Amino acid sequence: MNMLKYFTIALLATVVSAAPSLAQDGSKSRESDQSGSQKKDGAMQTDDNGVREGKALFGTPVVDGKIDDIWKNVPAMMTDRQVEDENSLTDGQTISRASIKCLWDDGHLYCLAEVKDDNISGEAYEDWDQDSVEFFIDENMAKSGSYDDDDAQYRTTAAGVESCGESSNGDNYTSKVSKVDGGYIVEASIKLKTKAGKKIGFDAQVNNDPGSGSRGSIAKWNDTTNETYQSLDDIGVLELVKPSEFVE
Repeated sequence: MNMLKYFTIALLATVVSAAPSLAQDGSKSRESDQSGSQKKDGAMQTDDNGVREGKALFGTPVVDGKIDDIWKNVPAMMTDRQVEDENSLTDGQTISRASIKCLWDDGHLYCLAEVKDDNISGEAYEDWDQDSVEFFIDENMAKSGSYDDDDAQYRTTAAGVESCGESSNGDNYTSKVSKVDGGYIVEASIKLKTKAGKKIGFDAQVNNDPGSGSRGSIAKWNDTTNETYQSLDDIGVLELVKPSEFVE
């Protein structure tokens, strides 16, 4: 009886000691790979439907196309989801992706996009075919099939040319661009009604012309379709975090 009791205790100890290793090698690592996010204490989550929710911290940067210290501890959201049907890259060409960070203050959302692009091109005629970054906003998070008055699409090319969707107000958007080794930076300011704890619909998109004079790939943060310019059904969620709530 004592030998059986000893064997049972030893077996339980083996199972308990192995459990943490299984969790680290299994679901936890898969979650990190799917999110593509530099997580900080739940800085980004993905729900059961694959919809991502990011965090915008409180702060006011200088919009000059440079990365100020205020951006240092802001959680990043990666545009690591590609629109498969729009990928026409050939061997040796790479998809351009970006790390997206967001800040907010009274009346503004600020976005910082650090784009990795090994061949910056403005050869394409249309802005959306050129190397560029787009931001999609759904202020009341209705996620409707067409754009409402509170919805907007804004774009800045690698050359610094700004444009917006037909129903968007370009006066609400300003941006600056700077070229860096291996890519470029877009820093933008978007006017909207803000308050701590508010959640808005949000997405970011990176367009890539590999030098062919046409768009060769699209990478996004959440939506994997090429319909975001006319429907906000599949965009992600961005929470405007209270200054005291985010912990590094």
